[in-house]
Amino acid sequence: MIWIDYIILAIISCSAFVSLRRGFIKEVLSLVIWVLALFIAYYYYNFLSNWLTIVGLHNTLVCNGIAITSLFVGALTVGAIASSIMGRLVLETGFSGTDQVLGICFGGLRGIIIVSLMLFFLDTFTDLNTMLDWEKSQLAPKFICLMHWILSYFKDTSIFMPR
Repeated sequence: MIWIDYIILAIISCSAFVSLRRGFIKEVLSLVIWVLALFIAYYYYNFLSNWLTIVGLHNTLVCNGIAITSLFVGALTVGAIASSIMGRLVLETGFSGTDQVLGICFGGLRGIIIVSLMLFFLDTFTDLNTMLDWEKSQLAPKFICLMHWILSYFKDTSIFMPR
């Protein structure tokens, strides 16, 4: 194993450890909350931006920036409160051990996805794949194969790609 393999293992281990500490419920809620916050900010900033214009801000760029930021941060804040309540419920019901085991599995899977995406982008957009260390790596080729398999799966099953 060389330095690339150690970095890959460190990323997966860190992701799994963070998820072990936070638990499955908080990790999944965090992911859902971020997606919802992005959705809310993207689809509803126009309403708040128009209201800010009516109130007296006439710079469209500033109105849009304030609207997007406030909706995003507001949604994250409400989500953090909901996540905290769910975390307390998990502790009080006695499912914390199961929550942590599922959390470490979720974190490991998330780490594998992060590494696969990073290596795919490095392989595609840089010339790192021509380095001798890249060829000596035991783990990098497996993740590149995993990413190519995932991409071919999406290509074959996507309704957006012509066949």
